[in-house]
Amino acid sequence: MDVTPVNTAVLDGQSAVLRCHSDIRLSTAVSWTRRVAGGGDEIIVVACNFRPNLTLSSVYSLISDDTGQCDLVVSRTDTSLTGLYTCTESSGQTAEAHLTIIGELLSMLLGCFTDVVNERNTDKILSIVAETL
Repeated sequence: MDVTPVNTAVLDGQSAVLRCHSDIRLSTAVSWTRRVAGGGDEIIVVACNFRPNLTLSSVYSLISDDTGQCDLVVSRTDTSLTGLYTCTESSGQTAEAHLTIIGELLSMLLGCFTDVVNERNTDKILSIVAETL
């Protein structure tokens, strides 16, 4: 894998993109799972078909193409979608990233803070949160 997902933090209600790119360009080259509470894995997609803009559900969709790209889009996030997401190549190679969704209360606090300091600080604060995971 030459592009792997990175830890990401977003505000409740925003969307997130977890990037994955496989060197193996087969229709079954990439799958996505999410570790859920209790230790089980939720299967999101078994095989990325490398078709552009494939909607999987009201929550998940894929940005993919025939170059091996298979990015997972998590839309309309809420805190229940926080977790460890894993991109797995058919060769068995995996890459993981934590997705953290910052809830409404913390989101309001961040909003107050960034309004006072600088409106552009929200992205910086979210990147700091993601880096600390």
